[in-house]
Amino acid sequence: MYVSYSNANGGFDAPKRVIDNFGTNNGWREDMHPRFVTDMNGDGKADIVGFGGADVFVAYSNGNGFDAKIAVVSNFFVYGSGWRVTSHPRFLADVDRDRKKDIIGCYADGVYVSFSNGNGGWDSAVRVSTSFATNTGWLVSRHPRFIADTNGDGKADIVGMANGATAIRSFGY
Repeated sequence: MYVSYSNANGGFDAPKRVIDNFGTNNGWREDMHPRFVTDMNGDGKADIVGFGGADVFVAYSNGNGFDAKIAVVSNFFVYGSGWRVTSHPRFLADVDRDRKKDIIGCYADGVYVSFSNGNGGWDSAVRVSTSFATNTGWLVSRHPRFIADTNGDGKADIVGMANGATAIRSFGY
């Protein structure tokens, strides 16, 4: 992974190699392993999150690069549980208003959330809704889903664009 840090001139410095993980040489594939960059622990620095073959991994920013990746939860992965990029969107957002990102996924039978436990890990995924699921007709190719606070309560909601309508579901936490 490389980062080009912004500079005072409104541009970016030359790319700097910051961590030797999450790349194709390490077995990560764009068609199988979603990766995100966002602040997962509330310290104001963007961390790297990768949905691997058997775990979800986080590499926390240390301000000058990233610490080694660690497995944080054994859900939402490809091998064994069947999560697919082409069928099951995954998101990172604060669902319960604790200022830490939770892991959200729309799977075949509903929406699952792994809540941040506040100490650098995430609880096992729990199904919180049977909506927005592939077995109820929600397809990645036709029905985009988004995570946003639509009612101003500080908690993430799911917004889905269905055939002819928009559906919104608040998590209620």
